Amino acid sequence: MNTSNLGRSFQVKNGDITIQAYEKGQGEPIIFVHGFPDSANAWRNQINPFVNAGFRVVTLDMRGYGNTSKPEGKGHYHVKILASDVKAVLDHLNIEKAHVVGHDWGSVVSQAFAGNYPEKTKSLSIISVGHPFVILGSPEIRQREMSWYVLLFQLPFAQDMLAANDWQLFKEWIRNHPEWEHWKNAFKEPKDIVPALNWYRNAVDLESPMTPEDIGEIKAPCLGIWSEFDYYCGEKQMKDTAEFFAGKISFEYARINDATHWVQLDKPDEVNELLLKFTAKHI
Repeated sequence: MNTSNLGRSFQVKNGDITIQAYEKGQGEPIIFVHGFPDSANAWRNQINPFVNAGFRVVTLDMRGYGNTSKPEGKGHYHVKILASDVKAVLDHLNIEKAHVVGHDWGSVVSQAFAGNYPEKTKSLSIISVGHPFVILGSPEIRQREMSWYVLLFQLPFAQDMLAANDWQLFKEWIRNHPEWEHWKNAFKEPKDIVPALNWYRNAVDLESPMTPEDIGEIKAPCLGIWSEFDYYCGEKQMKDTAEFFAGKISFEYARINDATHWVQLDKPDEVNELLLKFTAKHI
């Protein structure tokens, strides 16, 4: 993976793990948090536009991905622990407060960060995935059908099913998105995707599932972005996320057409324009 566009490379310790992170530019701090099955490289089309706009851009490989530690066992992937990894990177850089942008699972982690560390959050932008308890509590059959893979990922042999026949099921599940060219370098064997699956396995662990208290009360203004051809999360779950902000803080919603779940890669100019406009209001 070519990381030269991500900026200065550095590492941060958080407990027993080592986090690979990157920094580029000077000025207003903003941190981008990726989801499944990505790495910091998923934000490559956002780095320079934000640097050119006067931002200090920080990205990281979340635990279980890229060059960050991949501890065994789903207990290492609780959402509050994942949020603490984001905080560890900002603390390492002596950044007191930052804009936070998350995509997919990174959206959930970003919400947990904002809810648990409100004093460190200037603004929150969530892409594709709204509040997790809108999705988990959805009575709509359409969203439950779209989320079928969450149950698949709980199976102890899910990684073998995904990797069989040269990752046929995985590639069909992502609709052969071109980003596969980057993912295939990380997922060569079934075991390579297990740390990523552990994010899901921890969140819906029947013995200790994720709770609304784990996300916390979000006090930062929020932007939600959803894309037309997202096959995993429907538009309603993002719109309904506004209910968690009603009467407290502002929630803005934006839809981008003709883009898949990986909208920041499919339509980077549109995403960047929305994010830059939103963050500019909260500097």
